[in-house]
Amino acid sequence: MKTLRPYQDKAVGDILLAYKQAYRSVLLQVPTGGGKTVIFSHIARRIGLRGKRVLILAHRDFLIGQISAALTDDGVYHGIVAAGYRPDYSANVIVGGIGTVVNRLHLMGDFDYIIMDECHHAVANSWREVLAAFPASRILGVTATPSRADGVGRGTSVGGIFEVMVNGPTVKELIGMGALVKPRVIYPGEARGFDDSGFKRVGGDYVASQLYAKFGTKAIIGDAILHYGQYAPGGSKKCSTFCINVKH
Repeated sequence: MKTLRPYQDKAVGDILLAYKQAYRSVLLQVPTGGGKTVIFSHIARRIGLRGKRVLILAHRDFLIGQISAALTDDGVYHGIVAAGYRPDYSANVIVGGIGTVVNRLHLMGDFDYIIMDECHHAVANSWREVLAAFPASRILGVTATPSRADGVGRGTSVGGIFEVMVNGPTVKELIGMGALVKPRVIYPGEARGFDDSGFKRVGGDYVASQLYAKFGTKAIIGDAILHYGQYAPGGSKKCSTFCINVKH
C-alpha cells in the first residue's frame, strides 16, 4: 500500500468524515501536483476492501491510464471499462471512460460510490446521466479548479452536484512543505505587439480564432523559440507549450 503524505491522509479523513456527517456528494480541491489521484485511489482501496463497489470516471484516455497505474501501485484489483480495454464488470473497483460507461450502464451493476476525476466537467449531460443511473451512490468529485470560466457553479445551492467541499493545501503551502518545486519564472522583457483589448469572449474565454489571428505570427512564435533556446540550448530541457489551437 502506498504511504500517503500527511496532507493527503488528512484529505482522506476529511472526506470520510463528510460522509459520516450524512453528506452524499463531496468535492475535493487539491492543486495540480498535490496527488489527487493518489488520494482517491486510497479511498477506493479502503471502500473496495469493505466489499463495496466503486466507479471511477474519467474523460480522457491518458487519465484512465494514470488512474489504473495508481490503483495498481496501491495493490487494488480493478476493471477498466473504456475503448480499447477488455471490460471486467464484476470488479469491486472499476475505472470507466465517461463516453463508454454512459453507453453501457445496463451492464455495470450498482455502485456504492462514484468518484469523478476532473469533476469541473461534471455539468455535462453525460456525467449527469451516469449519476442519475445510480441515485443511491455517494459521490466524490476531485479537481484542481472547481471554478469554471463560464461561471457555472458546482454546489447544489446553484444547481450543481456537490454539497460540501474539502480543500487541500494551497500551491504556496505545498511548495513550503517540499511537495512542489518552487517555480522559476522566465519571460521576455517585452512582449512583441501584445494587446488584448478588443477581444471577444464566449463562455468566459477568448475566441481562439481571433487570438490566433493576432498572436499566431512568425515574429511572436519566433520570439518564444528564441527565448526557449537561450535557457535550453539544442532542446536540452523539456518544455510544455500552451497553444491557442492545433495549428498554433
